[in-house]
Amino acid sequence: SSRYETPGLLGQQVLAVLNDISERKSVEAAARLALTQRAATLDALPAHIALLDKDGNIVTVNEAWRRFGAANVFEGQAFGVGTNYVALCEEAHGDCSEEALLAARGIRSVLDGRQEKFELEYPCHSPDTKRWFRMIATPFGWDNETGAVVTHVDVTERWLAN
Repeated sequence: SSRYETPGLLGQQVLAVLNDISERKSVEAAARLALTQRAATLDALPAHIALLDKDGNIVTVNEAWRRFGAANVFEGQAFGVGTNYVALCEEAHGDCSEEALLAARGIRSVLDGRQEKFELEYPCHSPDTKRWFRMIATPFGWDNETGAVVTHVDVTERWLAN
């Protein structure tokens, strides 16, 4: 009989380690696939979406958010990822700063658990285009973390029809 037919204690340990490595690689591949699917799902949605952590920092944004940022000369290549969105709203000045302050308060109330949902319609005009958006903030949880999903939906057609 061959010495490879029945592994001894060392051989069994090696097989156990190899099986463990193989299982970990499978789990890691499944986790990568799940993340890719989640990102693809967010990117497929037409609304501008940002996920915020419990402190109001932007964790990730979808493709619609990035396209809007690029079209409107948003500064920074990360399109706000890492920025505290609530603080940004609180610090707004000029046109629509009242709405920005309302948005900050509403998002904070969702993050603090005082509200299940916050909605606000606001103008967001550019120099050559009149437009309005509806912002919706709802609680969100992932990997034992909590935060909020902030969605901006273009409602300009309805505003112009009125």
